[in-house]
Order: sequence, then C-alpha cells, then structure tokens
Amino acid sequence: RIVTDDATFAWLCDVFVSPDARGQGIGKALMAGIVADVEPLGVRRIMLATADAHGLYAQFGFEGVRAPEKYMVLGAH
Repeated sequence: RIVTDDATFAWLCDVFVSPDARGQGIGKALMAGIVADVEPLGVRRIMLATADAHGLYAQFGFEGVRAPEKYMVLGAH
C-alpha cells in the first residue's frame, strides 16, 4: 500500500511476496504497478524501509537516504 498526502510525499509499506513465490517476478510486477499508480500524483519523494529487498527497489530508482542524520523516527522498536 501507499500512504500519501497526494501532493509531495508517499510512503510505500506492506509489500510482501511469500518466500515460496520469490524469484518469479511478482515483486517486479507489484512495483511496476505501484510506480504506475503513484506517478500521476506527482509526489516528489517516495520512501520505504526494507530488510532484504534493496536490489528490487533499486531497479525502480530507489536509493539510500541522503543526509540520514536529518531523519528521525518515533516508535521504531
């Protein structure tokens, strides 16, 4: 799902592919659909957090956070 203000920012969350189904292009298909749905909104930034799918997201232009010292979080345990 995408949580967005429909103006400048979107947060990509809750994207899961079952371990048994990985390697079949499902993640790529999901991301292609997500990018297509969000692109018309014109948001300037889409953020996400991932434990193990950095390579997938990098294929769609995601990269590490610049200036991580500026970002903070509450309730992340």
